[in-house]
Amino acid sequence: MGKLFLGGPLNAIKDAVTTGLQPGQILRHNLLDAMLDARNAVGLNRRFRPAVLVVEKPSNAKLLQQNDNAIAVLSNFLPMVSEVLLLKIDFNAPRLVRVAGTLSPLALFDIGSRSKQSYKRMVR
Repeated sequence: MGKLFLGGPLNAIKDAVTTGLQPGQILRHNLLDAMLDARNAVGLNRRFRPAVLVVEKPSNAKLLQQNDNAIAVLSNFLPMVSEVLLLKIDFNAPRLVRVAGTLSPLALFDIGSRSKQSYKRMVR
């Protein structure tokens, strides 16, 4: 089984963990593309936190459709989540993105949507 990556704001990642992946969402083969997706989804808005969801590739091939460098989700399914990577954008050079920490999927529910205190406590 391979790993796939979904990049986006933290609230979208939380929705993907609770309700599953929805049709039309884009998964990536490598972490760098997912990090860029997360950065582009958040933009320069400091209120949203960019994150990457690391999931196991499903055994049912009919759930996904592979394009050039992306994988499109065709139908709803609940993925096997291994971890969530929190990202840090350097706002002086917005093209730079780095991993700030990792979370387990259960710790994701303890984080508030905009609370900075719980964010700092949960990052390992």
